[in-house]
Formats: sequence, C-alpha cells, structure tokens
Amino acid sequence: MRKCLGFVALLAVGSWMVALPAGAAGQADAQTGALESALLPALLALLVPVGLLFVAIAGMPSERVPRAGLVAMLSGGLGALAYWATGFALQFGGIGLALGGAAYRDLSWEWSLLDVQWGPGWGMAGLRGFFLTNGASTPEGLTLFLSHLPWVLVVCMLPALALASHKRAGLAYILAVLTGGFLYPLFGNWVWGGGWLANLGHTRLLGHGFVDYGGSGGPFLLAAALALAMLLLRRKADKESPAPRGQMPVLAQPAVAVVGVFLMLAGWAGWMASAPQAQAAANAIPRALVVVVSGGLAGMLAAGFYTWFVARRADLFMVGRGAVAGAVATLAGAPFVPVWAGWAVGALAGLLVPVGIYLVDKALRLSDEAALIPTLGVPGFIGAFVPAILADGAYGAGWNGIAGAGVAGLLAPAAAGWEGQLYAQAIGVGIALVWGFVIPWAVGSGAYALFGALFPSRPGAGDRGNAGS
Repeated sequence: MRKCLGFVALLAVGSWMVALPAGAAGQADAQTGALESALLPALLALLVPVGLLFVAIAGMPSERVPRAGLVAMLSGGLGALAYWATGFALQFGGIGLALGGAAYRDLSWEWSLLDVQWGPGWGMAGLRGFFLTNGASTPEGLTLFLSHLPWVLVVCMLPALALASHKRAGLAYILAVLTGGFLYPLFGNWVWGGGWLANLGHTRLLGHGFVDYGGSGGPFLLAAALALAMLLLRRKADKESPAPRGQMPVLAQPAVAVVGVFLMLAGWAGWMASAPQAQAAANAIPRALVVVVSGGLAGMLAAGFYTWFVARRADLFMVGRGAVAGAVATLAGAPFVPVWAGWAVGALAGLLVPVGIYLVDKALRLSDEAALIPTLGVPGFIGAFVPAILADGAYGAGWNGIAGAGVAGLLAPAAAGWEGQLYAQAIGVGIALVWGFVIPWAVGSGAYALFGALFPSRPGAGDRGNAGS
C-alpha cells in the first residue's frame, strides 16, 4: 500500500512541476507560448490512461495486480510504438485536406477504396507521416501525436487486462500492436482524420456526420469491443465458463481507486485543451469540461446510492467505476449538450454499471475482473447516441465541415433533420463494434490455434501466476 501511495504522490508532484512553466508562458515570445499552451495540456492528458488503469486494477485480487500492471504497461508500450511507426500516418496522414491551413499542409494524402465516381469525402486511410517523418515532424504534427497518445494507451492497455491473469497473456501483446498500429488509427481516421464517417453529412446528408467529440465511440466503445473479443477467446481456450462470483469484489487498494478517478478527470481537462477536434469547438470547451466532470460525478453518486439502496452500504468498487462510466458517456456530446444533460447521462451510465457487472458475470459468465464492458462499453454505446438526442444546437456550427446550424438532436428547439444525425451515430456505433470485435477475434482465434499446435498444454499444467508469457 505504501508503495502505491508513494507512486501516486510522485506522479502528482511530477504533474505539478510540469504545469509550473504555464505560469511563465506569458513571458516568452508568442510562438513559444502558443506551443506550450498546447503541449502542457497534452502531457496532462496522459493522466487519463493512468487514472483508468488505477480504477480498473483496484478491484482485482492483490496477488494478481503486479501481473496485470505488467501486461497492461507492456501492451501500452507496444501499442504506442506501433502508433509511432504506422498508426499516426494512417490516422492523420490526410488531416491537412480536412483542416486546411499551413500547419498540416504536408499531411495531405488520404486514400479511399471507393472509385472517384463516389465523389470526395470517402477517405479511409492517411498515407503520410510514417515514423513521424515528413509533415508529421513539424511542431504541430508532433503535438497532434501527443494529443492522441493517451487514447492509444487506453485502447491498448485496458483490454489487455482481460488476458492479464491468463496463462497465454502473450496474445494481449499481439493485439496491442495490431490495435495501436492499425485498428484504432483507421477508426480514428474515419472519425477525426477527415475520413468517411465524419463526412456522412456531406456524402449522405446525415446531420453533421458521425459526431464523437471526446471518444465515447473511439477509443472507449472500441476498447470494450476488443475486451469482449479477448474475454470470449479466453473462455474458448479454457473450454469452460468461470463460476459467477455472486457478490461484489473487495477492493484490494481502495486509495488507488479514489486517486484514479480524479487523475482521470484532470487528464480529460488537459486533453480538451490540446486536441485539434476539441479546438474546433473552442468556445464550447468550458461547457464541455463542466459536462464531462458533471457526468463523472453523477455516475459516481448514482452507483454509490444504488449499492447503498440494494446492499445497505455504498460500495467503493461501484462508485469508482460509476465515475468512469459517467464521464465516458458524456464525451461524445460534451460541448453540444446543455449542462443538465451531463448530470442526467452520467447518472444513467452510473446506474447501469452494477446491472452490467451482474449481467456479464451471471448471464455471459465472463471473467471481466476489470469491469471493462460495464464501465467502457455500455456508457460508450449510450454516449455515442447523445448528440443525436440531447444536442441543443448552440454549438457545433462548422463541425465536420457542415456550416450553418450547430449540432442538433431530438430535443433541440429546431429539431428538424435530427433523424439524419441519429442515422450517422448508429452507423458509427455499428462500425466501432464490428471493427473492434471481428478482427481481434479472428486474429486471436488464429493465434490460439497456432500456439496450441506449436506448444500444446501438458496434462496438469496450470496457470504460471506471475511468470512471464
């Protein structure tokens, strides 16, 4: 416990020291100050995967935490390496075509599988900036890389926890490379890199295209789909279903869960001040911050009161995961919905966490110790539809290149055409679920078959505990 608290204290002091230069930014020249104003929040955003990892592993048995942390950190490192080599180029190699201007003028090669007769707006992959060279080596390109690195770590580290206690956890490393170098970047290109999902408003007149301001659909719904594939692969390899737990787990490290919640919220604040898609709604950033923080707090309260009502005591395990779920559910529509919507959506997501944990444990009989599906998948699914229902039209004019009115949902004062936005959101959600599940399932099944043929299990061999894979 002392080691964990010491690490948390060191991380907090380090974050404070990193933030100190912000006070002196006004004394530097304008160019340096502008660069620092983007770089420092991007570094602060790295607290998001740290906080989420703290909350996820806090509910694991203490003897499994070292191995879980090891597998998650190695998976994150491998995913980040793959993102540096190929992922960034696939995601943002054509961003200059979408944003225009001089900052990303060299990142202007977007490839599409479709014939040119379909018209512009069907981009599927960027093809410039591999290994952060060419246009990606500029200060703006490197800042863009840093601003999305936290999401790469999230989508590579958290699903790896599904295999952390399995005897063949090496599959998590293979899927981390695949995710960081291919799966997440391509989905990110379609949503934020000028790809076809973002352009559904132009090509098919579906609202503002797929709207996902902060990542409810990608990376969080994508990460949950990947985690589901890993859990099913694990059950298939074990050839049996785990026995349901039947009761809420005991937090081995309660302080870690508490600190993780607030590190997560602080990291999201940093991300919103640095990511280009956040800057596209710059005037709405204060409202987006309030909505996300309100969603996290509402999820925390809802999950806490639910467990108090059911079990006559508020459970810290559920409270921490309710905070994560509430924040995730508000990310997609954060700047486009009124503040009350943050509290309402966060509370709904928090209430569904205990129900989701029960269903995953009892109905699906999956050993989801980190509660990834209830805390990432369910709220990510809900959050992706929030812009089509609760967006009030006050912000979002020009989002995804659609001029005129802001992003509007069913409850907007002028709700005409909200059905198109709903269709766009449904398409994006479906793509995230299929893309995040089918390919990892196919790759994992092939890897398990290959491993089984090359290294058959010996009779009586069991889990190797904390040994390497």
